[in-house]
Amino acid sequence: MVASLGDLHVEFYKLRNGGFSPSTYSRRDAKAPDVRRDWALIEDAIFCIAQEFRKCARRTEALEAVATAVRANAHIFGACGPDRLTAPQRVERQRAIEAGAARIEVLAERNATGENTTSGRPRRGTITTLPSSICEDSP
Repeated sequence: MVASLGDLHVEFYKLRNGGFSPSTYSRRDAKAPDVRRDWALIEDAIFCIAQEFRKCARRTEALEAVATAVRANAHIFGACGPDRLTAPQRVERQRAIEAGAARIEVLAERNATGENTTSGRPRRGTITTLPSSICEDSP
């Protein structure tokens, strides 16, 4: 995976433990790479990559928490109008709510494994260019 910060490109690998390992860097301008000169930019890029990995983990945790809350409260819902729901209708409504919780759990799993959870819209990173999902594995 590659992250770009201006003319600096930092390659990194996603680790199985959810972290990452910086690999190499290159420049896309006329300047030859010089680690001493570029070190501050390299550090900035690595910091930004780490921030994106933290965001990914927080998104997963938040989705899991919402799914758990929806599932735990699936039996609580309202009905509109004077007619009360029949027992089969209440069961159907609760199952529909639980199905919504299951869809949220799938989003959490997809986010955790790096699949795009934005319906085709790429995520925006905090640095100039990031992979469409900072969490996704390299092909």
